Amino acid sequence: MRLDLISIALRQRNPWESMDLGIALVRRHAGAIWRPWFLLTLPFFVAFNLVGWWFDILWLGPLLLWWLKPLFDRVPLFVLSRAVFGTVPGTRQTLRSRELWSLKSLLGWLTWRRLHPARSLLLPVDMLEGLTGPRRRTRNGVLQRAVSGQALGLTFACIGFEIALVLSAWVLCLLFIPTEFLSASARELWQVFFDDPPAWAEICVNAVLWLAMSVVEPFYVGAGFGLYLNRRTQLEAWDVELSFRRLADRARQAAASSLAVLLVVLSLAAGLLPSPVFASAATEKASQAQGLTPRQYVGEAAWQAPDPRFDRAVDKAMLDPLLSPKQEVTRWELKDKRKPADKKPPPKPGWLGFLAMIIGAIGEYGLWILAALLLAFVLWRLPRWLPWVQERVRPEAPPSEIIEHPIEAPSTLPDDVPMAARALWDAEHRREALALLYRASVERVAERLGTPFPPGATEAECLRRARRLPTPELQQHFSRVVRTWQAAAYAWRFPDSAQFDALLESWQRDFEGRA
Repeated sequence: MRLDLISIALRQRNPWESMDLGIALVRRHAGAIWRPWFLLTLPFFVAFNLVGWWFDILWLGPLLLWWLKPLFDRVPLFVLSRAVFGTVPGTRQTLRSRELWSLKSLLGWLTWRRLHPARSLLLPVDMLEGLTGPRRRTRNGVLQRAVSGQALGLTFACIGFEIALVLSAWVLCLLFIPTEFLSASARELWQVFFDDPPAWAEICVNAVLWLAMSVVEPFYVGAGFGLYLNRRTQLEAWDVELSFRRLADRARQAAASSLAVLLVVLSLAAGLLPSPVFASAATEKASQAQGLTPRQYVGEAAWQAPDPRFDRAVDKAMLDPLLSPKQEVTRWELKDKRKPADKKPPPKPGWLGFLAMIIGAIGEYGLWILAALLLAFVLWRLPRWLPWVQERVRPEAPPSEIIEHPIEAPSTLPDDVPMAARALWDAEHRREALALLYRASVERVAERLGTPFPPGATEAECLRRARRLPTPELQQHFSRVVRTWQAAAYAWRFPDSAQFDALLESWQRDFEGRA
């Protein structure tokens, strides 16, 4: 491992910043990661779905893909482990790598370690370091010591992202349905994809699950790899080692340049040295100058005798107050100076200590009393705050006997539908009254159109067929009856008596031709 080739800034980061670093590495090398990812996972997806379709267990496909995640995670981990040191592997190199297909540690990740919450952090230990047995367990414990909570949070966050992507695909299907047909179409979508789905619907659901896994899983592995790099930087001081290596390289370069400069200076200095003849002559002159007086050494022309008048002028100038300023200061002082006596603090009164003791006792025991009162208040209010505690603390009363009165819907419509619906409404059977009115409206529409509705037709299908009614008034009235019935049947929202009377009057006018 050559740290001088690393392509990231080595420094100690906090766990969240190191996960961001891993995600940034995935974004930078997205092409090198997702190309081999899809080439590896797509054959597994097709094979598992074919087997599930053959044995009529299509739910087995996404389960097996999810179980093989540790194998698929090796693709982004291999790419990032090479790219971080400046060598981005190609698609063929990634798929043919020995680390990808090594069964040395894959068996453990597919069996007893499959549900490990810190998989993204510990995968590099097996794949990149190749440790096994007690050494691997010790290494895993050291790596998890400071970031186990962040690794667990990363796992659950990525699970949430996958669920959100799957649900967003379901909501995307609902966005293409008109609002007036939304409730009925949503039920139909649920029946098609989840209640009793055909094979093509199950394959579509499996494809959405596979795509969601393909989007999230490389980022999960990259964030865990960032945590792994940061922990190794903290434990092995990679940043310090890299700094020392750079300093050593800089020192070697500086030493080489300094040696060259020194050689040049020495060669120049050798040419400037005096010859031995000149040096001996200078030494002889210096020995002759020893023992001469200053006058003889300087010479008669340059020598000046001392002048007494000059000396007196200098002494007089030095007496000038501007050159040597002095100032006299007068102040008053005591004749008898006494040393200040040592002042001792006055003794504290006894009542002050007693008061401090009382305040301390109140502060100590008062806090305990306040905590006990607060705990008693919480216990008193707990049954009202938490319903599940109330259910455990207070035993439920035995349920009263429920008397059921079965209401049988008539197989044929009554002769006077408005009167029968009014009777049910007055008897507080409002849902049955609206159901009777809805059934009668459907039969009247079928009679007007001359074709019966298919068995099990939904409200949306009835509304679509009612668009062929001859007059807009009939269409609007039938739509009003259907909406009123849907609000009562699915949302338990009933019209008031005035609205029900208006609905009966319009029904008599439009479908029976009387006011």
